[in-house]
Amino acid sequence: MVGKQCFNNFVEILSPKLWNWWRKRTQIAATKNHNRRYTCWEKDYQLQDPGRLALFEEYLEMSESHTINFKRNIFLQTLFFLFMMFIQFCSMGL
Repeated sequence: MVGKQCFNNFVEILSPKLWNWWRKRTQIAATKNHNRRYTCWEKDYQLQDPGRLALFEEYLEMSESHTINFKRNIFLQTLFFLFMMFIQFCSMGL
């Protein structure tokens, strides 16, 4: 479990930073005039490309947590119902 969390942190945090660093490094090496100031759109070009399925993993995480909460709520409701039935059964027997 700890290894999975470390891997996910690497993928979500360090991997984009490394890609941005590498892209910026290669772009600086490719420029001819190093004294020229960059425009805003040139600075934005160095940002990480989100990709076609950028938010797909986030939606999966949200749906997974919703499913877990839903199953837990059903389990707790069932447990509560059985507990109430047990209390009724015990009170009728006395």
